[in-house]
Amino acid sequence: MMSASRSTRRARVGAAGTAAVVAVVLSACLAVTPSVAFEHSTFEGFPVISYVPEHPRGMVYMFHGSGGDAGFAERTETVDVLNLFIAAGYGFVSTESTDRTAPDARWEVGTRSLTANPDLARLIRLQNHLVATTGLEAATPLVGIGMSNGSRFVTLWGQAWADAGYPVEAIWAAAGRIAGPIKTSGGLTVP
Repeated sequence: MMSASRSTRRARVGAAGTAAVVAVVLSACLAVTPSVAFEHSTFEGFPVISYVPEHPRGMVYMFHGSGGDAGFAERTETVDVLNLFIAAGYGFVSTESTDRTAPDARWEVGTRSLTANPDLARLIRLQNHLVATTGLEAATPLVGIGMSNGSRFVTLWGQAWADAGYPVEAIWAAAGRIAGPIKTSGGLTVP
């Protein structure tokens, strides 16, 4: 039979050991940090968070959900995904929807026109700006990632840009649906 003090000591060591293991596991889960320094700037008055390597293999466009902002790129799960792209030689850019009306702050998903849709038009100007000022080239492959309202918008962006000749290679529409104008005009053909 074990003495009371010996069992109490084991219980304290066991509890402390368990707490230490939990702390290490939690800190490992929360320790997702950008693998490179993200640049913070503005374009036409809108915040932009980006990273463009000297010769990018591709460029990832990030699209936030309703009520979101350019900071979508700095969320833990997004940083985790971006780190994989960056390791593969990609750059990325994240900005905000033109509509900043609270609480929605949404991307325009009802108009496919590259000139009439304020988001698509501004993103083309942003793309042209990046091509003119960074190592991004006009033929550099483009990838889009969106969630929620940004998911619907990434389908509109990807198809409209691909149809206009931009090198959109793939989109990732997380937790959302295909934009109406894409459904009614033949569907999504961008992978």
